Amino acid sequence: MLKSVAYAAGVGVAYYAAGRLALFLAIPPGYATAVWPAAGVALVAILVFGDRVWPGILVGHFLVNLLTAYDISSPGTTLKSLALPLAIACGGTLQAVCGAALIRRAIGPTIVLQDEREIVKFLALGGPVSCLISATIGQISLCAWGMISTSDIPFSFFTWWVGDTIGVMVVAPVLLAWLAPPRERWSTRRAALTWSTAVALSLAVVLYVYISGREQQRIRSEFERAADTLGREFADVVERHLEAVTALHDLYVSAGPRDRPSFAAFAGPLRMRHPGVQALEWAPVVPQAQRARLEEAVRREGYPAFAITDRGPDGRMVPAPTRAEYVPVLFMEPYNGNETALGFDLTSLPSRREVIDRARDSALTAASGRLTLVQERGRQFGVLVLVPVYDRQLPHSTIAQRRSALRGYVAGVYRIGDLVQLALLADESAHIDVTVTDDTAPPSERLLYERRGRGAGLPWGRVFTTPVGDHQWSIHFAPAADFAIIHRNWQAWTVLTVGLLFASLLEMMVLLMTERAAAIQRVVEQRTADLTNANAIIRDALKEKETLLQEIHHRVKNNLQVISSLINIQLRKLGPGSSREALKECQTRVQAIALIHEKLYQSRDYSRVPFSEYARGLAANVFHATGVSPGAVKLEVEVGQMALGVDKAIPCGLILNELITNALKHAFPQERSGTVRVEVDQAATGRVRLAVKDDGVGLPKDLDIRHADTLGMQLVCTLAEQLAAKLEVSRTEPGTAFEVVFQA
Repeated sequence: MLKSVAYAAGVGVAYYAAGRLALFLAIPPGYATAVWPAAGVALVAILVFGDRVWPGILVGHFLVNLLTAYDISSPGTTLKSLALPLAIACGGTLQAVCGAALIRRAIGPTIVLQDEREIVKFLALGGPVSCLISATIGQISLCAWGMISTSDIPFSFFTWWVGDTIGVMVVAPVLLAWLAPPRERWSTRRAALTWSTAVALSLAVVLYVYISGREQQRIRSEFERAADTLGREFADVVERHLEAVTALHDLYVSAGPRDRPSFAAFAGPLRMRHPGVQALEWAPVVPQAQRARLEEAVRREGYPAFAITDRGPDGRMVPAPTRAEYVPVLFMEPYNGNETALGFDLTSLPSRREVIDRARDSALTAASGRLTLVQERGRQFGVLVLVPVYDRQLPHSTIAQRRSALRGYVAGVYRIGDLVQLALLADESAHIDVTVTDDTAPPSERLLYERRGRGAGLPWGRVFTTPVGDHQWSIHFAPAADFAIIHRNWQAWTVLTVGLLFASLLEMMVLLMTERAAAIQRVVEQRTADLTNANAIIRDALKEKETLLQEIHHRVKNNLQVISSLINIQLRKLGPGSSREALKECQTRVQAIALIHEKLYQSRDYSRVPFSEYARGLAANVFHATGVSPGAVKLEVEVGQMALGVDKAIPCGLILNELITNALKHAFPQERSGTVRVEVDQAATGRVRLAVKDDGVGLPKDLDIRHADTLGMQLVCTLAEQLAAKLEVSRTEPGTAFEVVFQA
């Protein structure tokens, strides 16, 4: 019992660690990632330790998702934060159990992945087939909890399924090599399988991180450009709509409409030119003694229910109580939609009274904080902008004079949401969160408008300010959760997916090669024991060994050619750039190694490479691969007859490949003509001299090849150290000469 608990706990920790590590490869704002190695951890755990460890997988999976998006802001979100990760964890656990059951049924209880059929069955059943389970349950759960829409399901399902599938294909074989019995069958394969997978995976991840960083910077630049445009448009819209109040005030100062028709004749067109204005109003100062006469006059104009009103406790309009004076809304344009405001006394509410007094005493435009308008039928906040109008015949230089000369107020009524919507009609605003605040108001009343999409957005923001009367507004922009998705070009995920698929193919090749090498080794050991009995058996065993070695070189050559073809396919999909050049250089290195195995396959001595033939063929291949015109650059090859062991031939061939490539790429810029000369000879003492010379532009004077940051020069220096060779570089006039001398 304790042993089972310990195994389950260990598996849970391993699953959690693998899941958190994979989230580093996720592109914000979501958590979808191109690889989910925890799926491979769960599958191997069930295969090796049995079904008893499934609770560990469930807990580990639950914690990964719980800590990723835990939200306790409300009881509903807390329940969702617990139920959704649990449902997803159940899907991942069921996937591992079912995948292991399918593999045991198809392969058996002992899994050694010793041939193509067994490898394909393992990867297919554990990867694409069983990974349908978690993706299906996950999408149903996300859709049921409202995290994604039905239109998002196809892409989200595909991303989930691909991530789990690649996680199984990359991680499961390596874990089997270290954990699965029989240990002796895996011992000779662990190192090669682990290192090859680690190198391929590391290269894919490094390239992905670099490209995704560039991608994030590009998306941020696009957001900032869009936010700058929207911010300027918002400030312009607010300024233009405030001009409507200023224009109406100028009319009252110069002449002033004396009746309702003249007010409508001026304010109507003004309001039509500014559709974001809820209403333009004239509110005169009415002493208590004139109240009854005013109400009677307005009723005779066709408003029989007119009265100076206040807002009652229940929100309804009621007749205003007796006060020394009133500031009722007398004229308004338009009337339709604003009927409730007719007759409303602006001094009846403290929030309006404070703005009125501030405008009166300052003789300037004054704006209120956020208000709930008396005519509001929705849920928007409104704002009131007032400009005082004084009697032109009376002085109003001091506060006391202004209070005596005051006639009334020109008012502009705005619904803040309408202003924002009018300013943000551009397509750029569809995926940007918007918040408008009043920086002059108290902290609890600063929020004027907020529009946020579903889910958490990216941690970027832009802020723009604009004056509104004597207040200052700020509009805050932030990318919504789907902004990155809309503007993403998927280059980073494409690179990572291709790299991971390449790692999976490399794993398959290494599994086959190492198993066959181990099988050969077992055959050789058996034959060696039998050789002591008879010379005939010895000859037969040697012949069989030679045949097998020839087959190895043949298959290695073929497998390397397959890799070269896969790279070539990827090259066709990539446009000009550093990624294409890097893949192309990788292809020439693979071809250089493949050519060695081809020469070994054609030779009768499978331990030594006929290097003279190899060097000529390699030089011609590199010359052809770089695409240099033969009429511009000449290639001269002078190689003596010699043979090198495989351990010397491979690094020597790679050095030769890098030096010729370097000369063809850099020595003759701008279609310059010249000659590249290759010399390989062997002295009687066994010392081999390899030289690549050119008459091109030469190396920069400050370049130290032993500290160069290019992969080619680093390879040359590293391989020279492996050969215990002396590497010399001569800057000739013209050109450059590289010389490598080592003991054969």
